[in-house]
Amino acid sequence: MHNREDENFFIAGGGILGLLFGLLIAQLLARPENPITEIKRGIEADEFVPYVQPLFDLRDLKIIGGEALMRWRKPDGTMVPPSNFINLAEDSGLIVPMTRSIIKQTLNHVDDILIRDRSLKVSFNITPQDLMSDGFIMDLTSIVSDSRVKPEQIVLEITERQEIKDEHKAAGVVESLKALGYRIALDDTGTGHNGLSYIQDLNADIMKIDKKFVDFISDDGGTEIVQMLVQLAKRMKMQTIAEGIETETQARILNELGVDQGQGYYVAKPLKPEEFCMQVRKQALK
Repeated sequence: MHNREDENFFIAGGGILGLLFGLLIAQLLARPENPITEIKRGIEADEFVPYVQPLFDLRDLKIIGGEALMRWRKPDGTMVPPSNFINLAEDSGLIVPMTRSIIKQTLNHVDDILIRDRSLKVSFNITPQDLMSDGFIMDLTSIVSDSRVKPEQIVLEITERQEIKDEHKAAGVVESLKALGYRIALDDTGTGHNGLSYIQDLNADIMKIDKKFVDFISDDGGTEIVQMLVQLAKRMKMQTIAEGIETETQARILNELGVDQGQGYYVAKPLKPEEFCMQVRKQALK
């Protein structure tokens, strides 16, 4: 009788321990994944995909190219905006393989229309960290060569989200890229970590005017900063692109101020690559 009580005690104790162990495992499995680990897994699973926002001529609103933007498409179909992962990717260095993947995917999708119309261009955001990473030029050249798109149709937008710590080295890389035919744009001009002196040092081809400055524009004014940037760009023999154009008024005033090109919801939101290609083909039929 005593032995049976001991046996029941151990059985009950084992059951409780098993239950506790199961609860512990369930709790561990339910814990959110480390964000960096999740991004790494997403890169390996090709979950980071390109969208393309059309670029248009401000004189006639004709689409003349597009900017590749990154989105995170989770296995369940959820789309994660860049604001939720770009900073982590940049801080961890994962932005480098992500950018390579986005360039390759985008060119695979849009190479047909770029081959048919050599005046069309596509741009990619490049952080200073990526720009000066080992093998950047070699990797880029390999990807572009495989696509049959000409380097002259590729615009590399150097973002100001990161500080350019070695402007001399960056200028050397930019010079090498331009010699190969690539065009260089300065993104987020005047809003990031780098002073205006880097505009002259990098000898870029294009200045992008940030949405923050475009938002101020109306028939009542708010054009002073844009005017200053346009004048500076003209002196530097640079083209200008205004971002975040949302109204006809903004587009009209920017054109009057001498801004060359624009992007924004006024003409088109970021599109899936196949939708972007469809828009370009429709335009060609008009």
